[in-house]
Amino acid sequence: MQRSINRQNHTIAGSQAFTLIELLVVIAIIAILAAILFPVFAQAREKARQTACLSNTKQMASSLMMYSQDYDETFPWASLNPLGGSVNDMRNPKWMDVLQPYTKNDQVFNCPSDTGALFVSLSTNPNRGAGCTGGGCTSSPGGSYLLNSTYDAGVGGQPMADIAAPADTVFAVEGPQVPNQQLYWSAAFNPNANPPTPVTGNNQLGMDNEARPPYLGYRDGAGRTYYALGRHNKMANVVWCDGHAKATAIPQLASIRVVGTRPILRYFTGADD
Repeated sequence: MQRSINRQNHTIAGSQAFTLIELLVVIAIIAILAAILFPVFAQAREKARQTACLSNTKQMASSLMMYSQDYDETFPWASLNPLGGSVNDMRNPKWMDVLQPYTKNDQVFNCPSDTGALFVSLSTNPNRGAGCTGGGCTSSPGGSYLLNSTYDAGVGGQPMADIAAPADTVFAVEGPQVPNQQLYWSAAFNPNANPPTPVTGNNQLGMDNEARPPYLGYRDGAGRTYYALGRHNKMANVVWCDGHAKATAIPQLASIRVVGTRPILRYFTGADD
């Protein structure tokens, strides 16, 4: 009787075991599902970061409107210069510093997808840049967004009434860290192609929508890159001069219109040209 029971248990146990081929099939199915789902999860995480970044730009847009109402409807300069010396000195107040009292939060100026240095305002650290020497005083104060200082003066220091199309004029856009956190090129650096070609040398304005991340801008003689960056699935979050914020594709920001014989990037000039 006991021998019969043991044979029965052995038979049941043997019938429940997986063969090697069955295990390999299961592992292969799991690997295929992982290959399909992991990119989806990565995109979902990036979408969450894009949403957080867009929230930042919306808060910046609100603070911009409050600041402009307090200062005779005038937009902030990229950098003020109460200390004298170089206007790029990071000990001087930057445009983020003058908006920070309205946001009450330094983190607003940092995109979650940006791995660069975090912005620390003068309100948080009044001694920012203290002890720096030489070129160290003109490094970026950190942060992930650039003020539109293109076409010479750009929008900094401009009265709101002088912005011809505020809903179509960039105030700030995602970008790398450069002095004063400003997106800059002078009137001499105009695009000569539509869309602009990728940057291949110093002082050349260009666009590359296949770069990671895509960019629009130029590299100066010192090697600094003044780029609008599409950090979020080729989209850049933008603060517009009318106080709204929106994710915008880099090729759209590179849209050109010709005034006389002069090509300009239409979203970066506040004047009616």
